[in-house]
Amino acid sequence: MSTVKCISCGKPMAKDDEYCGACGTHRPLPIENSCINPSCPHHGAPIDEKVFHCTKCGKATKIGSKIEKLT
Repeated sequence: MSTVKCISCGKPMAKDDEYCGACGTHRPLPIENSCINPSCPHHGAPIDEKVFHCTKCGKATKIGSKIEKLT
């Protein structure tokens, strides 16, 4: 079984655990981010959640487009 460290106490927890068994901290689920431009060769490929524009085509990523809609 693969494990990750709790973001609060650092104790190991199973990858599919939502809460730490040691301290009860909720583990945030990773945010899926990808290029939303269908003509981009990287369309749909996973991109770091801190990237708001595709580095290949310059179009907004899933997260980038959500931010643009808020402004």
